Amino acid sequence: MERSRIPRFYRIKVRVLLISILISIVPALIIGMYFLYFTKQDLEKSVQTQNESTAERFAQKMEFFLFRTEERLKTTRFSLLATPVAEDRQAILYRMLKKVPLAEEAVVFNHRGKVEYGVHRFQIMQEDREESWQGETLLDELKQKKEYYGPVQFQSNNIPYMQIAVPIFSEDGKTFRGGIGVKVRLQSVLTLLEEVSDKKEEAIFIFDSRGNLIGHNDFTEVLQRKQVNESFVVRHFMRVSNPKLLPIPSQYASYNGKEVLGVYAIVPRTGWGIAVEEPVESAFAPVRTLFFKLLAFLLLIVLGASVISVFLSLFFTGPIEYLEKLARSVGHGRSKEPIFIRRKDELGHLITVFGEMTERLESQGKKLLQEKERLDAIVNNMGIGLALITRDCRIAWTNPIVREWLGEAATDKKTLCYQVLKGTPAICRQCPLQGSENEKLSADIVTHLMLTNKERIFRHNVYQLRYAAEGEPDYLLVIEDITEQRRMEDIAMQADKLSALGLMASGFAHEINNPLATIQVYAEDLVDQTHTQRESLLDVEEVERYLNVICKHVDRAKEITQKLLNFSRKSEWQEEYIYLPNICKESVSLLSHAFTKKQVMISTSIEPNVPYIKGDALQITQVFVNLLQNALDAIGEQGVITVEIHAKGGYVQVHVIDNGIGISPAYVGKIYDPFFTTKPVGQGTGLGLSICYGIITRMGGTITVKSTEGQGTTATIELPAIRKEVQDEQEKYQGTYRG
Repeated sequence: MERSRIPRFYRIKVRVLLISILISIVPALIIGMYFLYFTKQDLEKSVQTQNESTAERFAQKMEFFLFRTEERLKTTRFSLLATPVAEDRQAILYRMLKKVPLAEEAVVFNHRGKVEYGVHRFQIMQEDREESWQGETLLDELKQKKEYYGPVQFQSNNIPYMQIAVPIFSEDGKTFRGGIGVKVRLQSVLTLLEEVSDKKEEAIFIFDSRGNLIGHNDFTEVLQRKQVNESFVVRHFMRVSNPKLLPIPSQYASYNGKEVLGVYAIVPRTGWGIAVEEPVESAFAPVRTLFFKLLAFLLLIVLGASVISVFLSLFFTGPIEYLEKLARSVGHGRSKEPIFIRRKDELGHLITVFGEMTERLESQGKKLLQEKERLDAIVNNMGIGLALITRDCRIAWTNPIVREWLGEAATDKKTLCYQVLKGTPAICRQCPLQGSENEKLSADIVTHLMLTNKERIFRHNVYQLRYAAEGEPDYLLVIEDITEQRRMEDIAMQADKLSALGLMASGFAHEINNPLATIQVYAEDLVDQTHTQRESLLDVEEVERYLNVICKHVDRAKEITQKLLNFSRKSEWQEEYIYLPNICKESVSLLSHAFTKKQVMISTSIEPNVPYIKGDALQITQVFVNLLQNALDAIGEQGVITVEIHAKGGYVQVHVIDNGIGISPAYVGKIYDPFFTTKPVGQGTGLGLSICYGIITRMGGTITVKSTEGQGTTATIELPAIRKEVQDEQEKYQGTYRG
């Protein structure tokens, strides 16, 4: 086996080892840091959400307690109004204290705030307690039929309390009689805090609208009158009073100096704030634990990946090296070695597929040889010459047909295509290879060559090979020998001419008979005068006048016969510059008798200064005659035929329009077929439009026919106009050209 020339660093086994180690370390670190970062963010949001939920639950419980206390007072008020006995009223107040566990005192006072009677949960009522219910704010709010929630006050032992009262009015609701109130010791609120808090590290405290601490899950903080307004959430409550506007996470240094995550909620009835603060250290303890676990896990991954990568690098490169051996064997054309592989994974499947591929390549190679043999047989015997040429016109390859036609000169790779196809040392004037790459290549280029003392006519087309490799031939040249085809076309055109002459014979006879009759009359008169005046001399002026008339009509007859001969003669294709209006005039004169006989009006509309065209004048005359004859056959007596000639976009357009019977839609697609005709037997050969199509196409133009049955037909010819500078040159010698 040939040893691999791959450097050690570039070998797959080495790269797999290095890449595996990098892949195991870098992604694990990136994923771990990413995971820790977003875990911390999610934990911050989660802690804040949980604390918000705790604060909201406590605020709802506090709100519910105040609502229930207010409802108990209102219910007790109705019971007291219905009970006239003082002892019974005190019993009602005692029952209310049992139903409001956080209240320690209940009183009924008059409209001046003087306590009329009351009860205390733990001791006998004292008279000095009356002063606490005589505040102006309390009485003013009760007179407005509002419930009263007093400000938080502190006893001498720093235990906070508050008053809650509801008004008592007369039965008609107009006279204020006083109120019923309870005194609530806020130390009892700690029972609610213990119910909602399940975290020992978490601090939950209540503060009023002035930022005074009135409740705490560690009540010693309240007894010490700690200033909680240094905490961020307390300041936010006092300034904004909207817990939804707290930042996320809400992390700050609390009033005790600890870094915490804090939130707060608001008790609507009293306007208090309830804050929940959790130390950052305890909140992020899971993240630290996760970090150390992740670090240990990453170390294990790196160690395991290193071991596995060594194994995999050896495991995967073995089959690859074996596959390299097979590929080198196939590449050097040696006999295919038997494939021996035990693996059933993708690499084993790849080697198996490679073996199948080599078998298919061998089979397809044989098929390609067979296809090449068939293609060679077709190319060499199809009767068409093929040649590959380069951009600089050099012949790179030819098939045997070209070599048979043009000789061994076509096989010389130094030979230029125009030297053998045209027989000239200069490049063809309209060579398509000289255009831009995006320019469409020309087709139907015709050349004439003298081969073995006989002229041969070749038509060749050039096709670009768009995917040719650099240095390879860029074009395919297709060559056809059309000598016999042109001979048959000439025979067909001559037959069409003779057919047209047959149709015009009576007209020509009539045209010639007119001058012959005049000549006969003048000649007979001159003979009679010679017989009657034998002895006297004839009048010389009279004889000269007779002879002039005879000569004039002889010239007329000669002109008619010359036109007939010009139209009917068989000639080779000769390109010249043609002025179509003159061709139109001559063609109309050839059919003038037929137009007169059928009383058909012929009108022409010719644009001034129509450009010249290039082509064979006799052939284009034949096209005009055929189209005019078709129009004449299609219309009835007193019909109208219009011929229009004008320039349009670099072309000269000719329209032959008639108002005849038109062509059936079923026949429109067949009008260019040879020998197809809709005329009666004896009136047409069916070659007219076919001949016209061939002539116009040969001149680089187009012919179209549009017809509506019962309304008429329009035949349109479009031929390329010559350039302006060429036309200006030809106009100087217009008389020397056809027409």
